[in-house]
Amino acid sequence: MRDFFIQLGTDPFWVDYALIPLVIFLSRATDTSLGTMRQVFLSKGQHSAMRIVGFFEVLIWITAASQLLQNFTSWVCYLAWAGGFTAGGFIGFAIERKLAIGQQLMRVISDRPVDAFLAALTEHGQGYTVLDGQGAKGPVKMIFIAMNRTDIPIIDRLIAQHLPGVFHTIDDIQVGSGYYHSKRNGLGLDGFMWPLRKGK
Repeated sequence: MRDFFIQLGTDPFWVDYALIPLVIFLSRATDTSLGTMRQVFLSKGQHSAMRIVGFFEVLIWITAASQLLQNFTSWVCYLAWAGGFTAGGFIGFAIERKLAIGQQLMRVISDRPVDAFLAALTEHGQGYTVLDGQGAKGPVKMIFIAMNRTDIPIIDRLIAQHLPGVFHTIDDIQVGSGYYHSKRNGLGLDGFMWPLRKGK
């Protein structure tokens, strides 16, 4: 790659201290971002997407590693490698949060009337399960809500509106079968394209 840039008439100084490090930085940032996404797909059980992303991750990593090995005496290239790895981690997690892939289970525990909240969930088309429980201060209602991650802000707003300050937790889950949402589609990457899978 160095010879290619020099043949284009680029000053060797800029090739060694700017262009090659930039290629390493961008390649490393990209493959690290893809690595983060691959781990996310693995945890969500999307194995086809994991394999596709892994293919491009390794391909780009080879590009970055080969350039580093060809310029192993350049301290700028080492900094570019480390900087690309760090940037890639931030980018990968930002992409994962933006895509909001997968489903999560919210547990809401309330010692107050929950009828209005349940009615709002039904209006939104969101499934739920309600159980009676016993808390430290008396009887409580336990509401289990399996949802697409993209629905979390909506459910949070409903909680703030109908049950402000109520205790609730969220965990990642993999939904096998059953009803949990009738209106929204979950975004997945389990394949070569980006299919929209219907909520079950």
